[in-house]
Amino acid sequence: ISTTEPGVALRPFIDGRRESSSIIVWGVGGWTGATTEINNRELFFDLGTFYWFDTHLLTYGGRASSFGDYRIEVSDGSVSADGSLEWTRVLNREQGGIRNRQFERNDFAPVQARFFRMQWTVANFGANATVAEVQLYGEGFQPRVELESDLIRLGGSRNLLSIEWDADVLPGTEVRIQTRTGNELGEVLHYFKKDGTEVTESQYGKMLSLFRGEIVPEEVPGNDWSDWSEPYTLPSFSAITSPSPREFLKVRATLVAEDPQVAASLRSIRLNFVDPVAKGLIGEVVPFQVDSLGLQQPFSLYIRPDFDRRDSGFDELLLVVPKGMALDFTDFYAGAETDFMASGDVATMRVSDAALMATGADSLLLSFPLMQPNNGVELLRLDFNTALFSTGAVLRASLQNRASGEGAWQRVDAGNAFELAMGNTTTLVGAVGNKQLLRDVVVRPAAFSPNGDGINDEAVFAFKVVRVGDDSPVEVQVYDLGGRAIRRLAEQRTRSSGEYVIAWDGKDQAGEVVPPGIYYARLKVSTQTEGAGIQARQ
Repeated sequence: ISTTEPGVALRPFIDGRRESSSIIVWGVGGWTGATTEINNRELFFDLGTFYWFDTHLLTYGGRASSFGDYRIEVSDGSVSADGSLEWTRVLNREQGGIRNRQFERNDFAPVQARFFRMQWTVANFGANATVAEVQLYGEGFQPRVELESDLIRLGGSRNLLSIEWDADVLPGTEVRIQTRTGNELGEVLHYFKKDGTEVTESQYGKMLSLFRGEIVPEEVPGNDWSDWSEPYTLPSFSAITSPSPREFLKVRATLVAEDPQVAASLRSIRLNFVDPVAKGLIGEVVPFQVDSLGLQQPFSLYIRPDFDRRDSGFDELLLVVPKGMALDFTDFYAGAETDFMASGDVATMRVSDAALMATGADSLLLSFPLMQPNNGVELLRLDFNTALFSTGAVLRASLQNRASGEGAWQRVDAGNAFELAMGNTTTLVGAVGNKQLLRDVVVRPAAFSPNGDGINDEAVFAFKVVRVGDDSPVEVQVYDLGGRAIRRLAEQRTRSSGEYVIAWDGKDQAGEVVPPGIYYARLKVSTQTEGAGIQARQ
C-alpha cells in the first residue's frame, strides 16, 4: 500500500477494524475557488496476485470526513513505453458536494487485476478524509495463479529432452509451463530474530546477541542462468528449449482463466532427460547470408563438441530445415580444428563410412562410427546443398548416441564453432534487395492437347514462391483471350514458400474440355504486401 500524501499510517486501512483509522490530508497550496483535479493524488494497492473483483467499499472513521469526487482504476501489470503501469478506469465517483459520509459502496463490471488505485480531486487547500477500511470484493476462481518450483538438482549435467504435464484445461482456461536452466548457484542469507521474524542484515547487526536468531542460507540461481523459456504448447513431450545440458532447472506454471466460474487444474509435471553426449555442442553455418532466393547452393555446417572425459560421445547427426526446403547431402568430415584451416588437407578427414539414413526431404540423418572424448575429434563439418525461399530459415542440428535409445538427441546451439567462420549462427538470412515473390516460372509444354492419348495431355506451371512465411494460398488462374475466367487451380500449404508444380488438364471449372485456342494464366500469391514494394502477381 502507498499514497502520495506524507505521514499517513496505512495499516489501519486493511486491519478489518472500523475503530482504527488514519487521516489523509491533501491540498493544492492555496485557495483555488474551483474544483481542481490533481492527477498524482492517489491511494495505491498491490494485491500481491490476481483477483476478480466488482465491488469497492470505503468505511470512514472518527468524524467521518470523506473523499470528494474520485475515480477507481485497475491494472494487470502491463507497462507503457515509459515503464509505468497501464491503467483501466472502471468507475468515476461524483459526490455531488456531499461530504462526511460513514460508508461508500461502488459496484462495477467484474474485472481481473493485481493493482488498484484511487485518484481524487481537490476543491481547496485543506481537504482531508478519515479512512478506516478500504475493501475489494469479488467471487470466483483467481484469474491467474503463478507457481514456481524450488531449485531442481538434476544429479549432474543432463541433456534435457522434453517436458510433459497432466492438467484439466476447460474452455476459457489455460496452463502455461516454462523452464529456465543454469550451471551456477548463488547464495542469499536470511536473518531472523529469536521469535522467528525475518529482518534485514543491517537490523540483525544492531541487535543484542540474546535477540538474534538463525542465519539461514538459501541457494538461488547464479549468473549463468537463462531467462524463462517461451511457454510450451504440447502437454505431451514438448521439447525443452532452455539451454542444455545443464545441472540445475526451475519450472514455472501459470494457470489462467478468463471466466471466474471455471479454473484449470494441474496435477503433475514430468521431465525427461538423459546423460549428454558432450558437455556442449556449438554450431554455425557457412555462408549464412544468401544472395539469391530459390536457387540451390552449397553450405557447410560446422559443429564443435566440448567433451568431458565421462561423456558418451555420439554416432548420429540430424539436420532439419523448415518445411518447403530440401536438403542434398554432399560430404561429412571430422578432425582437429587445425586440419580445417586453409593449409589443411580436408580430404583426409572425410568420414568415409558415414551412412545417409532415409528421412524426409527437409532433413538429413547421418550414421557413423562412435566419436568419443580423446579420439582427436575437435570439429565436424557437414556439407550440403539447399535453396532458401524466405528471408530467413533456422537450421536445427542435433547429435545422439544410439546406445542411449531413440529420441535422445542433444541440441546444437548457435555460436562460434570455427575460427575462420564469421557467422556465429545456424540461421540462413536471405537478401532483401529483390522484392519479387514469384520466380523461375516455366510453362511446359507451350502447346498441349488434352485428348486423352497420354501425350501432352496437361500443361504444367512450375515456379518458386519466395519470401512468404505464412500459409497464403498460391493460385494459377486461367483466362481466355476475352478475359473470361476459365479455371482456378489453387494449392495451400502451412508455409507458402517453396517449389510448385501445378498442372492444368485443359478443363474449365465445370469439368468440360475447353475449345482449342490461346489461353493465358496469372500466378497469384494472396498475401499482405502493402507498403513493402513487393510484386505478388506474375
